[in-house]
Amino acid sequence: MLKYIGMLGMFLFVMSCKSKENNVQDLHTEVMEIHDEVMPKMTNLHSSRKELEIALKQGADSIKVFELLEKVDAADEAMMVWMDEFDMPDSTVDEAIVLDYLQAEKARILKVKTDIESCVGSVSEFAAKYITTSLDSLRQ
Repeated sequence: MLKYIGMLGMFLFVMSCKSKENNVQDLHTEVMEIHDEVMPKMTNLHSSRKELEIALKQGADSIKVFELLEKVDAADEAMMVWMDEFDMPDSTVDEAIVLDYLQAEKARILKVKTDIESCVGSVSEFAAKYITTSLDSLRQ
């Protein structure tokens, strides 16, 4: 009987370890999926600079152009900083600490995503008033 209780205890311990690994792995995967979704949008962000340069040459308000360029630069920098600072804790760190870290990183990368999307949208809307050729050609 004692043998079975010991085996049950060992089984529950192993299952709880697996559950912890799954929670951490699932959240890590979610964070990286958000990152992977945002990365291709960096091309659009870089194209936004070109759009603003063209709009400026076409007579756009230079103050507004430079405000938008600052937003483009800030969004670009936020992504670079996130990628530089993201450092997945190793497996020796307590699960609760790792989960807290990943939740915070998820919030950070979601903000980066929102900032990039908002910036690209604002630039496109503004630049469309001044650029007569297709903006799609700039995004290739």
